[in-house]
Amino acid sequence: MRIAVFHDPAFKAMPTYTAADAAAALSAANHDAATVDAAGLARLDRRQADVLVLPYVDGTFSEAALAGMVGFHAAGGGLVVLGDLPHQGPWYPLRNMQGDRLRLTRGSGPFRIDGLSASGRDILGWDALPDPAFFASRILPALRITSHPPDIVHRLLISNDRDMAWHATPVIAVERHGAPFLGARFAMVAFNGGEPRENTAGVCDLPWRHDPGLLTREWRGMNPLLQRLVDWCRPRDLAVRLDVTPVHRENDATAVSACVRNLGNAPMRITLRLDGRDTGPSHDLPPGEHHIPLPLPPRSFGIHRHVLVATRDSGGEARHEIAEYVLPDDAPDFPGYGFSTYWSFPGGRPVEAFFAFCREMQGRGCQYVRVNIPWEDVEPEPGRYDWTLPDAMLAFARNCGLRLRFWMFPTTRGSGLGDAGVPAWTLREPAIAVDGRVGNFPTLWSPFYRRHYFAMVEAFGRRYADAPELDRMVIDFGNSDFPYGYFYYGGDNTLFDYSPHEAAAFRQFLVRKGVETPEDFRVPTPADIPMWREYLAFRQWSVQQGVHEVEAILRKACPKKIPDDLPGHGAGSIADLSSFGLDVKKRHRHEEPTEEDELCRLHNAGASWGGEAWQVGARYPEYDDALFQSLRLDADYLSLPGVDLGVDGDDVARIGFIRRTVMGARREMPEVAIFDRLEWNAWQSLAQVGSRLDVEVDLLQPAHRHDFAGYKAVVLPPDPWGAPGTITGGGSGCLVPQDAAWWSRLRSAVERGCNLLLFPGTVAAEGLPLRESLGLPDVRYGERGERVAHWPQAMGGGASRGRARSVDVPGDVAVTDEHGAPLLVRHPVGRGAFWFAGYDTLADSLDGAIHCERDATYGRHTLTRFLKVVGVRPNNLDTGHANAWKSVVRRGSHRFLLAFSHRPEAVPVVFSLRAETSIASGYDLATGERVDLQAARPGWWRLELTLPPRQGRYILLKR
Repeated sequence: MRIAVFHDPAFKAMPTYTAADAAAALSAANHDAATVDAAGLARLDRRQADVLVLPYVDGTFSEAALAGMVGFHAAGGGLVVLGDLPHQGPWYPLRNMQGDRLRLTRGSGPFRIDGLSASGRDILGWDALPDPAFFASRILPALRITSHPPDIVHRLLISNDRDMAWHATPVIAVERHGAPFLGARFAMVAFNGGEPRENTAGVCDLPWRHDPGLLTREWRGMNPLLQRLVDWCRPRDLAVRLDVTPVHRENDATAVSACVRNLGNAPMRITLRLDGRDTGPSHDLPPGEHHIPLPLPPRSFGIHRHVLVATRDSGGEARHEIAEYVLPDDAPDFPGYGFSTYWSFPGGRPVEAFFAFCREMQGRGCQYVRVNIPWEDVEPEPGRYDWTLPDAMLAFARNCGLRLRFWMFPTTRGSGLGDAGVPAWTLREPAIAVDGRVGNFPTLWSPFYRRHYFAMVEAFGRRYADAPELDRMVIDFGNSDFPYGYFYYGGDNTLFDYSPHEAAAFRQFLVRKGVETPEDFRVPTPADIPMWREYLAFRQWSVQQGVHEVEAILRKACPKKIPDDLPGHGAGSIADLSSFGLDVKKRHRHEEPTEEDELCRLHNAGASWGGEAWQVGARYPEYDDALFQSLRLDADYLSLPGVDLGVDGDDVARIGFIRRTVMGARREMPEVAIFDRLEWNAWQSLAQVGSRLDVEVDLLQPAHRHDFAGYKAVVLPPDPWGAPGTITGGGSGCLVPQDAAWWSRLRSAVERGCNLLLFPGTVAAEGLPLRESLGLPDVRYGERGERVAHWPQAMGGGASRGRARSVDVPGDVAVTDEHGAPLLVRHPVGRGAFWFAGYDTLADSLDGAIHCERDATYGRHTLTRFLKVVGVRPNNLDTGHANAWKSVVRRGSHRFLLAFSHRPEAVPVVFSLRAETSIASGYDLATGERVDLQAARPGWWRLELTLPPRQGRYILLKR
């Protein structure tokens, strides 16, 4: 093959693998390799080369050179990039990137190579990567490149490190199926050395070490990898694409056609076969692109997988495989599924590639797009506004029917979010670190920052108050999910703002609470634990105050565009257990005392709510837990975050099919409420256990102040003072309210029939008025020691061993140890009761060490036993409390079984499902698999399912 290798002294390649290295490797493989410079790129065409190899990490291409590269690839030429995608100026901020010209997305992050994927073995022809000792156990700074739908991206490596976007790999091969590159092939070895974006943006000077990843002649596999990628990118003469809307309703009229491209120089005759059947007579096609209507009968609800094959009479074929997801005719219409983009544009003017990308996402089931509107684009200098970007976005939405959400979240400069972050001119009054370093964000109490931001918000809101294409204004205050994080100072994220403005505002906060402070008061450090807790509470209040200031402005400027769940972007990680609290707020918000509004505020809560997965630019397996939680908790919307940093078209469609089929369904009303730690790795937390039982639970936070009398059981935390918040604005760390009024109302709920479970640490907690306000009896605990608990049959029977305390309190003894000492005592209060437990949830207590990624069942957990004795039993489903998230949800006449396991191995689970009418079968919305059910005991049906690791089962139950 004829290979053009880019080399120009004005541009930089990875110094450890240059154009000379690439040319030598290709010549050694008997390719005709010649170099081409930037001027030659502008003239490059298919008569000169079959494949272009681009060793590149830095340098600005002229428009002619970039257009020449794009044109060569659009004409069917193969393209192999070694390093980074073209960019104008430094690669960060991301508006400088030009990957969209090649219909590519770009993200970055650490990557550990654990081997070849199945497609890697197939494309490269290897069973394993050469020279594995070179990268063994190393974490490489890598780029994550994907291609816009409908291209097919083959990720050639695998990583087993689940802390990363482990499906987004730095070595890829792309089959081009979208315009203008249909039929071409692209490959990339994506490493740029690993310079931190903060350094590139000029806001920090973080220490770093250049690491070329695999792009080095020291790795013995680099030459053969390049040779095989070039061979795979050999140009083809024939390409085909099946044009069908990937996600649509059953009765929608959707045209189906074949797009066939003759990339050769002479006419060719082809025949088409769709799903194994001839579509008609042969077609004589001159060079160029042709659209041929296809006969495809209307498709019913479900997943349909199509294969279109174009065969040339003279030999050779091209094929395209695509899945079509047909929604039920009664799928809800509300905008419950969409995506967000971080996309920013040079000069603040959107490009056609962005609009084409949005149309592809719309065809894959997305109903809205939340577009990033960088503050610096609408206010490039103080007081001067430029509405070019939002105006263009509205014009696009008007033409395509995609709902629009404007999203502004000024964040720390260099944070990787909101493009560069706040405008540089806002840093007049910056945050200051404890050691005096100037921060990369204005202090939140900067008068200059607040004056300009709030004025801009008002002007923004007034301009688009009546825009019919605009669903909502998502206007944040800073980045309220991470107000002090993301390298606030380019270093430690747990020490915050020590500026005079912050100290003055904190002092006023304390004065309002009646806390005396000196005039020269300073922000504390974590060593001063009591005052640090006050500061964290202030920090949370500061962000909420800013968000509600924005709300007040928008309520006057554009009242119809205010989201219910301020600021409107939703939970940043909807899979987290904290999302239970948002569901609770929606159901009970009108029961909460209006005079306690400030105490009731919960970030991202409202009459409607939603969120997104935490991992931007990821794939279906990484989004699946977020999808599951959004359906289990009936979130009003689910956004795919940052798809312009990584996307897979079929993943988007599959999530859209599942989400839009189930959304609007509700679980049964919980009879249990639990207060405990909600962090994903708080393994001993009762919230972790409760969320996996066969009964529905509510997981509560201090902002929940509704009437608890509707619960049969309320479980208080074994340690009310959980881990203090640091990065995410989590407040003081107290897991329950600290005011007497709340505790008095809790006693009222007990008097009216609720059962309240208290632990030794609950009763002994400092700083809480529970003894007085609850009216607790005198309770004493013995020494904590090894004991054997004997459980009565009403609590499941049997015995368990662990450390616990004896309980001395008036009441009915429910559980004793081997010596008859009480371990659980029921103390009646009105129609309800206080239950005093002598055990706790530490790893050496009666339940032992708990881990939701290892345990098989919680059928004999102390929480399950307690719920059983107070009358809380499985109502809709019964698995013996297998360790998995699971719910039965209903929407109208439709019933769905949802199940998700966090265990690392596949787990067989037997489900017993209660139903008023017979259930004959189920349909898994994730896979298209049909499952059978059998009658069990009267009114119950039996279903055996295997729960794969970290993947949801979404079973539509059919009569």
